[in-house]
Amino acid sequence: MRERVAKIRSSVARAVPRNLGGLFLVFLALLVSLPAVLDAQVRVRGYYRKDGTYVRPHVRTRPDGNPYNNYSFPGNYNPNTGRITPGDPAAYLRNYYGRSRTTTRNRTKDTRSAVSALQLSLKALGHHPGSIDGVLGAGTKSAISSFQESSGLSMTGTADAPTIDSLIEALKALSDGTIEDTANRAGVQLMPENAHLDSWGSDWVCNRGYRKSGSRCVPVAVPENAKLDYWGRDWVCRRGFSRVGSNCEPVAIPSNARLDSWGHDWVCNRGYRKSGSQCVPVAVPENAKLDY
Repeated sequence: MRERVAKIRSSVARAVPRNLGGLFLVFLALLVSLPAVLDAQVRVRGYYRKDGTYVRPHVRTRPDGNPYNNYSFPGNYNPNTGRITPGDPAAYLRNYYGRSRTTTRNRTKDTRSAVSALQLSLKALGHHPGSIDGVLGAGTKSAISSFQESSGLSMTGTADAPTIDSLIEALKALSDGTIEDTANRAGVQLMPENAHLDSWGSDWVCNRGYRKSGSRCVPVAVPENAKLDYWGRDWVCRRGFSRVGSNCEPVAIPSNARLDSWGHDWVCNRGYRKSGSQCVPVAVPENAKLDY
């Protein structure tokens, strides 16, 4: 897999300009990973158990989300060892559900990114999958079949290794022309400098310290006494300063006042109330006290 990705990266880097190559490198790398993401078989490397027993490399089916169907579930027959799996079913289930939430979430994210790349590839080549949503639905399967038919492949409707290889070759052929034409045909906006793919892998966002301006990412102009906000695509004034137009001006704190919790305005101290731009004493009548 690493050799295939390296080969694609080197060939695409020669075929496209340096400042636009990043989009295609990520794009094609995701396509290469697609068969592994969607394959129903999982290749397990050899490993040693805690008791010193060596388990040889083998192929197993990808987990279906039901722990009772796993070979490793206590009481099930394991064809790789030829034995009934020992252990406590209750303990197995506690461990299984404790770690499966994170694993499933990461696998889902990887799958969506890879399928989004597949959908964009098909669209660029004139085989429309419908919405670019990262879901391998009926529209995407139909587009796969259409591409397979035009490429002389078996019309399986699945993104198998021969189909992905043909897609990559077709995309490389397109990249020999102008990338802008290819992107326009696919309805895709090229990823500019100082940007990266979003969480879904189907669009781009600017890096921290840059903001989106049309189809580019431009530096965020941070004035004096300011800093980047939490997202890194705008600025906020530092504590003790407030935003006035495109500048940060010092907060003018009157007597008997202090900065508020946010640090961009002031509030009166206890026993005083706001009156215009000043803090005046609260007039407390007889038999009364300050409120909460």
